[in-house]
Amino acid sequence: MRVIFVLAVGVVFAACSSSSPSASDAGTDAATDAAQLDAAGDDDATDGGADVPFPNAPTGAGTGTTYYVSPSGDDTHDGKSPATAWKTVDKVNASSFGGGDSVLFEGGQSFTGCVKLGANVASTATKAFTLGAYGTGKFTLTANCSGSLAAAITVSGVSGVYVQDATIVGNAGGAEFGVWLTNQTQTMVDGLVVRRCDISGFYTTENNFGGEIFLTSDSGIGIQNVGILDNELHGASASSLDDNGVAGYGNSENIKNVYYERNSVHDIGGKPNGPNGSEGNGIVVNGVDGAVVQYNVMHDLGGNVNTCGGNSGVLVYSANDVTVQFNEAYASRPLTYTAGCDWDGFDLDGYVTNSVMQYNYSHDNYGAGFLFFGYGTWGPNTIRYNISEHDALLGTTATGSISISGGPSPMITNVYNNTVYDNTPDGTQSPALAFVNGVPTGGVIANNILYSTAHFFSQSWVLWTNATNPSGVTLVNNDYAGDQNVVIEWNGTRYTDLASWQTASGEDPKALSVDPQLTAPGTAGTCNGYSSTCAAGAYSLKTGSPMLGHGIDLTAAPYSLDVGKQNFFGKPIGGSAGYDIGAF
Repeated sequence: MRVIFVLAVGVVFAACSSSSPSASDAGTDAATDAAQLDAAGDDDATDGGADVPFPNAPTGAGTGTTYYVSPSGDDTHDGKSPATAWKTVDKVNASSFGGGDSVLFEGGQSFTGCVKLGANVASTATKAFTLGAYGTGKFTLTANCSGSLAAAITVSGVSGVYVQDATIVGNAGGAEFGVWLTNQTQTMVDGLVVRRCDISGFYTTENNFGGEIFLTSDSGIGIQNVGILDNELHGASASSLDDNGVAGYGNSENIKNVYYERNSVHDIGGKPNGPNGSEGNGIVVNGVDGAVVQYNVMHDLGGNVNTCGGNSGVLVYSANDVTVQFNEAYASRPLTYTAGCDWDGFDLDGYVTNSVMQYNYSHDNYGAGFLFFGYGTWGPNTIRYNISEHDALLGTTATGSISISGGPSPMITNVYNNTVYDNTPDGTQSPALAFVNGVPTGGVIANNILYSTAHFFSQSWVLWTNATNPSGVTLVNNDYAGDQNVVIEWNGTRYTDLASWQTASGEDPKALSVDPQLTAPGTAGTCNGYSSTCAAGAYSLKTGSPMLGHGIDLTAAPYSLDVGKQNFFGKPIGGSAGYDIGAF
């Protein structure tokens, strides 16, 4: 068997509703929006006890005047009823709106243009503006604008805006963004929501990058309280040039309190030779302080990427206090491998602090299932209660199912109670846990099941290649398991069994090398979103498993960690039965 501890080179870059509100209820469901936005908020039954932030929803939508737009309308009408509807996007852009107003396009109908909401909208977070649909179904908007920063829908410098119930279609790279939420003013923008939209076909052929939804505040005061909910963000196929599902950037983490929930992001191919790390991603959290990324599904990403750093299902960069939980990421991979790196499931990248990845399921990715890239000010960050199946298909000692890379700055890394099942094909060098290009300076790696069936020369685990002994990090109570004997490579020396490595290095004195007795490892496949029952069929522990009750208590000294309240499967942690090893 082969389980490898090395570290992949990290990146160095800087389910839609089928119906729409009727004319009578457009925007008036604002009273329930706060409950929707904080649906998983601080409810310990659903967030594992994590202290996750959630945004305040805009309020007051639908309380003002409603304007209607229909292909059978006329721009000389007043627009205030379906019978007197406007006809074009140009009329909308030339009109002014107050707080509580709504502009509703006829559902099931198609329109061409690029909507601009900015100085013409006087909404606030307590009296929001709605851009949506009336009648039956979503309306379709096909972009016809082009050039730098062109978007099918632009929301610029205005608070309290809902964009909802639209199918938004790109125009062959003319418009870079589907929906662009931005603030370049010196007043805080508060309360923006994009929900129940189907957005596809947005990218740029220039040497920059776009996305289906783009969130920026690079020169303004900032944006706060943002919800990106229940959208389908996609290309036409895995080879589509679409740059990103959700992306963007802030200025010194001035985008605050963002919720990315229940989105389906797929077939985001990116473009070859694009900007490093900016192509082919599912969800990018960049320049954000306070975010929750949960209940999303990301798949078939990065098909055209050939640069390094590369793409991820969820990529967090230059951000603080981000919780990534209850997501599934799979099939992040090149269509044809020529060059490049990453293609990860989940990545806490450079300049990320006080963040956690938990209760996520990663599988069948070309790169790491879970990547820590500790560059710049980084940590403390945590990976816990996650499952990785059949990741690291690139098959090199620099890419592990869990990969950890240190940069020039200190990094505090906690990796505990994860389950890795690495069943890459024979002949690959795929590791279950990899450390490369530097090491963490503190933290604990404990209670993990690291199982591999892959072969590299002979049966082999490789641990901490090209690095010195990380004296600041504690390795304790991990299970290094596989279908053959364990071989550990440490500081350039290869040990042919666990005991000889423990004696020589003094590391992980309580480590195990036994069959964890997982129920049916390697068989979870695609779960179509977080599902404790789907994963339980493969990764729960059999009665009598040596992992049950044999984990160490990380809440006690010298670790003193807050380990949350549940495992991947929603079961309480600790108690009279003690602590377990792995995500169960």
